[in-house]
Amino acid sequence: MKIIVAIDGFAASGKSTIAQDLAEKTGYTHIDSGAMYRAVTLFGMQKGLVTSALNIDSKKLIELLPTINISFDRIPCSYATILNGKNVEKEIRSLEVSNLTPHVAKIAEVRDFLTARLRDLGKDKGIVMEGRDIGTVVFPDAKMKVFVTAPLTLSVERRLEELKQQGNPATYQSVKNDILERDKIDAAWTYPAKDAIRIENGSKPLTDIVQNLLSMFYRIKN
Repeated sequence: MKIIVAIDGFAASGKSTIAQDLAEKTGYTHIDSGAMYRAVTLFGMQKGLVTSALNIDSKKLIELLPTINISFDRIPCSYATILNGKNVEKEIRSLEVSNLTPHVAKIAEVRDFLTARLRDLGKDKGIVMEGRDIGTVVFPDAKMKVFVTAPLTLSVERRLEELKQQGNPATYQSVKNDILERDKIDAAWTYPAKDAIRIENGSKPLTDIVQNLLSMFYRIKN
């Protein structure tokens, strides 16, 4: 019996690493819902519809949503986000896209569009999906729900290292401000489901966290 594992949490909480590791160990497909929101944001930027937090042509963006196709391609050790046939994995991880994505994600029609797409990706189950509202909105009936938190300093350091590895260097303060702003906006739809397993990432080694979740996974699945 396949199930859906929903992993939610705020920016740079480490939920992506946890989701990827858990998916690898269970043989499930890992789906990063945040990448899809980033891809829509990048699409808006490319079309000149999203130029700043205060300058988003939401009406035109909504009209063009049906023309957006987002998929994932397997690459060595990871997945690449494909936007209308082009690999945009590096572009969507930039600090500029990170800063603008929460503002695009506030648009109800964008959320509805991507929620439908995410549900379609999970229709056959056997997935570990991460995001902000996977366990509360996208898959409220998921058999296993996890909500990840982390200390702010650890989140900033984690995001700085991620940007560095991607060739997108940034300052500590800029990343800290970005995370605080994103969390403030995302708070409207980012909260643990009542039946979610709460994990503080940083209180234990990552290997221990994943192993504990893996044990829970098999108990729930069986």
